[in-house]
Amino acid sequence: MERLWAGLRRCFRSQAAKIAIGIIVAILAVLTLWILPPELVDVSGGKDLKGKDRVDAVANERRTVLAALAGLAAAVGLVYTALKHQLDRDSNVTERYTRAIEQLGHDSIAIRLGGLYSLDRIAADSERDRDTILEVMAAFIRNQSKRTEPENPPDTDVATTLALLTGKASWITAGKTRIPLDLTDANLTRANLTRANLTRAILTGADLTAANLGGADLTGVHLDFTNFTGARLDGANLDGANLTGANLALAHLDGAHLTGADLHGANLGGADLTLARLNGSHLGGADLTLARLGGADLTDADLADANLNGADLTRANLARAILDGADLTCAVDPDDPHDTTDSANLTLADLRGADLTDAHLAGANLTGANLTGVIGLGSVTGCKSVIGLESATGLPPGFPAPSA
Repeated sequence: MERLWAGLRRCFRSQAAKIAIGIIVAILAVLTLWILPPELVDVSGGKDLKGKDRVDAVANERRTVLAALAGLAAAVGLVYTALKHQLDRDSNVTERYTRAIEQLGHDSIAIRLGGLYSLDRIAADSERDRDTILEVMAAFIRNQSKRTEPENPPDTDVATTLALLTGKASWITAGKTRIPLDLTDANLTRANLTRANLTRAILTGADLTAANLGGADLTGVHLDFTNFTGARLDGANLDGANLTGANLALAHLDGAHLTGADLHGANLGGADLTLARLNGSHLGGADLTLARLGGADLTDADLADANLNGADLTRANLARAILDGADLTCAVDPDDPHDTTDSANLTLADLRGADLTDAHLAGANLTGANLTGVIGLGSVTGCKSVIGLESATGLPPGFPAPSA
């Protein structure tokens, strides 16, 4: 099909080909008018006509054939015009694309911006070019961002490209490409991606230190080993995202949606996860040291072997959570370690082998929780007592009170 299209393109552009085609069509039309009418007369029962009667019959058929040829010529003309328009359009798109690519390599940022906007317009107009343009623009971000100093925000051209690809009106945001936006290992330090749509994107290993992703849509995005140190992700949608081994130290994730997210081995030390939705998330082996989880929903979350040392679990919901082997040492309410009203919900939680040394569990609901082999219950292990356990509810019958 491509060869046929290329052949047609050459024909339409060649003046000699146009003349040759015109001569052939004219010859065929004359032959048709000369040969076909008598045959039509014979077929219609005019074989026995003689003299003037036959001449008139042939003339009538010739007029009919001429009218048919005129209609056919009109149809061919329409097809020719449509094909010429399409070929001219393709040629124009190719020229615009070539010029835009050349502009991307220019030293002037103004010219580079012109090239980027031109590519964006071509992608909006030409469906078949979108995947190619997406790859070009993504490569531009990856390569150009590496030239920026690590502590500086992206240059204007990189920031503009990000805005074009992640804005609400973007052709990629509308799902009009077959491939995802690949920003693997890109340096996006301090980038402004507020409310950006990054669904289906690949950000594996990217550096988003101190970036602003507040309210961004990162549903199902590949964020494994991405650096979000100090980044703002408050209110962001990270449902189902792959954050394996990601660095989220000191990140702002208050109110973020992380339902079903994979955070195995992630660093969330000192992160603000206040009111975050972490239900069903996978946090096995994650570092949540000093993390703020006040009011967070950790229902059915997997926190096996996670480090929650000093984490704030005030009003956190850990119902049916898996905490076997987790370290909750000194997990307290930083505002008032004796407050029994803002306690965690640990209903049916699996706490087998968890380290609860000095953990703040005053008023906690431990109904149905598995406390087998828990470390830190003074009268059982001889370690320091779990703070406030005497006011906890749902303890197994006869469970010994912690030692003083």
